[in-house]
Amino acid sequence: MGGTPVRAWQSDAAPVRDGDGRWTLAAKWPDPRLWDFENPHRYRLFLTVQDAGSKATYTETFGFREFRIAGRDFLLNEKPLRLRPHSTGMAQYYPGVPEIIRGEIEGYKSADFNIKQIWPENFLERGRFDSTAQFASMADELGLGLMAPAASFAPLVETWNGTSSHF
Repeated sequence: MGGTPVRAWQSDAAPVRDGDGRWTLAAKWPDPRLWDFENPHRYRLFLTVQDAGSKATYTETFGFREFRIAGRDFLLNEKPLRLRPHSTGMAQYYPGVPEIIRGEIEGYKSADFNIKQIWPENFLERGRFDSTAQFASMADELGLGLMAPAASFAPLVETWNGTSSHF
């Protein structure tokens, strides 16, 4: 994920403040390379915010993609998508070792699976390790989709929103 910058913005103008204390920034990006299962292209955002008394830097990795359903068809970036899922829980064998997670994801992909269905786990049970965020990030990097009941991804969404104490 190294490389050279592909877009840069700088502004001295204040962004729009939302009612909940968050700030919204917007910028046009007319020709992004899209993420898909065969070419999981991702970008890394480096954001620095400063005022007279403080400075904060944030980093976020993301990919541009659009998934939608049209009648009975699934579309990814407006191309027909045929889902080939694999289904397991998460916590059985993910001790947080990146090489194990990478090997499993690469195994799914070499067996022609393109999405993993994840079932809820009790990560508070003794001996369990929650590597959901680590697995999700690596799946995105390697081009494996994830689907799960909304409740099982709630802690991950809270992490993305900065409201979780689980991770």
